[in-house]
Amino acid sequence: MSTFPPDDRRRNELLAEMHLELVPSASLDVAAASLAAESQVSVTCSPARDIEETVDVAVALAGRGHRVTPHLAARMIVDADHFERLVHRLAENDVRRIFVIGGDAEEPRGPYSDARQLLERIAESDVSFSHIGFAGYPHGHPAIELETLRRALAEKQQLVDAAGARGFITTQLCFDPEVIAAWIDSIRRDGVDVPVHLGMAGVVTRSRLMRMAMQLGVGPTIRYLRKNRASAASLMTGTYRPDILVEYLLPRAGDLNITALHCFTFNEVAETLSWAQRAIASTTPFEP
Repeated sequence: MSTFPPDDRRRNELLAEMHLELVPSASLDVAAASLAAESQVSVTCSPARDIEETVDVAVALAGRGHRVTPHLAARMIVDADHFERLVHRLAENDVRRIFVIGGDAEEPRGPYSDARQLLERIAESDVSFSHIGFAGYPHGHPAIELETLRRALAEKQQLVDAAGARGFITTQLCFDPEVIAAWIDSIRRDGVDVPVHLGMAGVVTRSRLMRMAMQLGVGPTIRYLRKNRASAASLMTGTYRPDILVEYLLPRAGDLNITALHCFTFNEVAETLSWAQRAIASTTPFEP
């Protein structure tokens, strides 16, 4: 397992500039209050809540000076007019970064059933974005075949280029660093060369993490946690910390073109920020 020299500046920069994912829910206000000034924040979009709420939260956070990336779920957009209202509102409030996903709704509410179709519409729109992200699945997707996922990544990269934006991939929840590294190596061989934002769970209670992992269809990755002694020890305390994931992958960040850490906080922002600050200040990487 790799370790860091104490003065590894890039490692500390990535930790200090973590992208924090927030979920519109009852705990959002407490989570947002823990953000430092000008934080990098993303706002999720789920069928349990309206996509307008995602945009409302994004606009409000941008108004507080944060650098915000709202998720736009294709299956939650009703029609072309609905799409135009959403993207124009973002543009009017200087939100110029978006993350495009298919979404978890069982049936599309309009003409867009997946991220690729929505990206095609974005490329045709008169609203431009500086950065457009899309999802990568190191452990696969429970409802999509691996070959389809591979082909879709290349297509999405081309569509983001057509939209005149800078692309990035955010990896979805996966606890096994070797699987993530092998997956990134494989997409590079396929010609997908956009930067990767390393998706990782933040400091979160065991029960919540397990529940979310199963909901997201990544239950098999829990086996890694159970086999890995350091992660297992973390789970025994009732809390998960992403120490091993970060320690293994950040030494390869340059080779893998990992340019950001994307933290799934589940709105437990204060705990995750405290962990990152301790890691930065630590003379021995990730000492307990």
